[in-house]
Amino acid sequence: MRISRLIILFAAVSMLAVTAVVVRGDVIILNTGGRVEGKIIEENIDEVLVKTPYGMTRIRFEDIDNIERKPTIWERYTEKSSKTEDFDVEGHWKLAQWCKGQRGLEQEYRTELELVLSLKPGHKEAGVAYAELREQEERKLAKLVKKEAAKKKPVRRSPKTATNKTKPEEGAEAEIPEITPGERQEITIDPVRRKKIRDLADQFFEESPENVDARQKILAEIDKLGPVPKSEINNMRKSFLKDCKKELFGFERAGGKYRLKHKTYGGTFILGMPKGGGGKLPLLVGLHGGGQGVGDGATSAQKWAGAAGKGCITCFPTVIQKEATAWNKEREEKFVIQLISELKAAYPIDTNRIYLCGHSMGGFGTWSIGTHYADMFAALSPNAGGVFVMRGGGGGITGLVKGTVVNLKATPIYFYHGDDDKQVGVGADRKAAEALKELKAKHGPYEYVYKEYSGIGHGYPPGGFGPIIDWMTRHKRKPYPDYIVWEPSRPYKKLFWWIKVRNSAGQIVAKYDKSKNLVEIEGSASGLSVFLNEKMVNLSKPIKVMLNGNEVFNDYVYFSASALLESIQDKKDPNQYFTAKIDL
Repeated sequence: MRISRLIILFAAVSMLAVTAVVVRGDVIILNTGGRVEGKIIEENIDEVLVKTPYGMTRIRFEDIDNIERKPTIWERYTEKSSKTEDFDVEGHWKLAQWCKGQRGLEQEYRTELELVLSLKPGHKEAGVAYAELREQEERKLAKLVKKEAAKKKPVRRSPKTATNKTKPEEGAEAEIPEITPGERQEITIDPVRRKKIRDLADQFFEESPENVDARQKILAEIDKLGPVPKSEINNMRKSFLKDCKKELFGFERAGGKYRLKHKTYGGTFILGMPKGGGGKLPLLVGLHGGGQGVGDGATSAQKWAGAAGKGCITCFPTVIQKEATAWNKEREEKFVIQLISELKAAYPIDTNRIYLCGHSMGGFGTWSIGTHYADMFAALSPNAGGVFVMRGGGGGITGLVKGTVVNLKATPIYFYHGDDDKQVGVGADRKAAEALKELKAKHGPYEYVYKEYSGIGHGYPPGGFGPIIDWMTRHKRKPYPDYIVWEPSRPYKKLFWWIKVRNSAGQIVAKYDKSKNLVEIEGSASGLSVFLNEKMVNLSKPIKVMLNGNEVFNDYVYFSASALLESIQDKKDPNQYFTAKIDL
């Protein structure tokens, strides 16, 4: 396995995901003389679906004069990256400079700079460029936060779902509640308003999940209809969970394997069912090792098949494209998450007992996927791999990949490495263990086990993987942890545990205290939302929210159809959903 490829694709994406990624490549020339630049995602005899910097758009063939198919900027970057040698510091510095001049490669520019500095911490030019990049991001975030603050009063009353007094359409008889600040009202719902919410929910699921803006507009329309009574929540929850199946594609047998029938993430996997047992079952997903042209789910199944003996449903996917560090690419990450969603819908899976593990490239992938989606898993085990860690001149930790180690406040992790591993160096795992120790000292419990073994090289631990499986399956996820730490890094991962962000440039620390009906948040962010339910707070009493030591909300919060719909669609999890929301 090539180490630099492992590092580069494990590196953090941009700390600020506020600029739409430019996906220019194909050029669609219209009959009118206009041009649309983007990437053709799907096409049939009637139309093409194009991903542009501004979202997804469909264009009818009858409106198209010609299509010029060209490689996207990302494809050009991938080609240049593949030609850059592993430890060629200047080669990666040159690639970073090329990325800087390209629109849409802001994330890759950061990645290349971090790679250069990880290989040569004293690289002056890269150090200066990295410092400038951080300053630019901090200035941009400061402007966003200031802009958001200017729009709002210091202390907010009830959330949008409870405060909006928009009148119903002319001719409609829906009665929209008007909420008096500081008082608790009884909420009722009439048939017209109930139907409007139902119709909007149908429109929501008719929109493609890729069309985020359109779905957000529909959620805003539901907000305008006001809060709903508690008596409606359970029926809505069941209905929305059922509606989520509209986003699923199912899977089919492909020889001795299964294949996901998704158009973009149609990978194969090996599925195993435990003998006997009833009720809800745990799920273990194992990521295989390998690299360029090698590795598949069968090799992972050999290592982790013992999980079936522990009563687990087991799933061992094969990367869609066999290339170095494939599990750390967006395509494979989304494949794994989609696969888990499909399995949750198809089998009686206990969503509080889902485990992710891997060895070598699979270990790197577990660090990446497992920490970006730490709110999904009960425990992780990434082995003989590593997580990208920035090093200072003195060898100390100066920064961690965004969205990785810090995200494990509520997710246990077990990892090991051979101290004589020549294939994948032990350094990154050692740094990750140091980071977990530091985080534990600062924030309290971070449950982790790290072990090093001599004489195993890149191989397996004494006793095999059985003890690790035993350790993982003893854990059960707590779906609503009262203390979370998050460094967002995936633009499409907006809702983590019970905090949602639009823009963030660093770490967010969030806590709630049910006995005090208090939520406390620290961090730099623009556009925060706090998702709540009755397991977290008492919704019959006022809730106070403190942001960086300042009171920003203190009022009653009501049951919200939009909060319920958004959280259920995002998580597709009957054990993790939210019934109220505060937009800060």
